[in-house]
Amino acid sequence: MEITAKFVERHWPLSRVVISAMPKQGRAGIVGVVSAGEGKYVYKIAGPWKDRTGVENDTAVFDLLNERGFGHITTLLKTCEGKNFVEEDDLFIY
Repeated sequence: MEITAKFVERHWPLSRVVISAMPKQGRAGIVGVVSAGEGKYVYKIAGPWKDRTGVENDTAVFDLLNERGFGHITTLLKTCEGKNFVEEDDLFIY
């Protein structure tokens, strides 16, 4: 799946989106950079071995650690519907 500016703007509260490649890819899925009028973000497409429950657990950690006051945890940008991720073509994007 290709992440496009139109896809991001449809699912997240961002505008003037520009997508670029992450300088170095890991092995835990596909990641990329989203530059928008609201700031700079990283997107991730979970690896195909991840199911809904795995992605729900992975993304819930962001909320839990932020609620507990961990200062060095990244804030997960919620979708326009207030969800942690989007499911598209059997892939999970956050």
